[in-house]
Amino acid sequence: MNNGEKGNHVFLKRINLLLFVLVGALLLAFLYYPKYKKLHQLNVSENQLDQDIIRKEKEIKDLKERQKALIQDKESLEQVARDKLGYSSSGEIIYQFEEEESHTAESP
Repeated sequence: MNNGEKGNHVFLKRINLLLFVLVGALLLAFLYYPKYKKLHQLNVSENQLDQDIIRKEKEIKDLKERQKALIQDKESLEQVARDKLGYSSSGEIIYQFEEEESHTAESP
């Protein structure tokens, strides 16, 4: 082999190696992209669930505080009984007013 053929042979080896590496990288990308995408979706779902947990924990805390207030404060308990259940003290008369529906059409 002369120098021209040797240089050409080395060049072809390098091109083959480069093509092999490129095909390998593309194959790995093709195989792992769906897994990467699924992992990303799972991370997004996890973050949303974490936010839901935080909101629910706050809601539980607020409800426990409200429960504690109802147990400890007789006036709070009375107010809830009046508002939600329609209870009244003896001798009280409760009036309930119905709200009128507003009409958007003009009358003739």
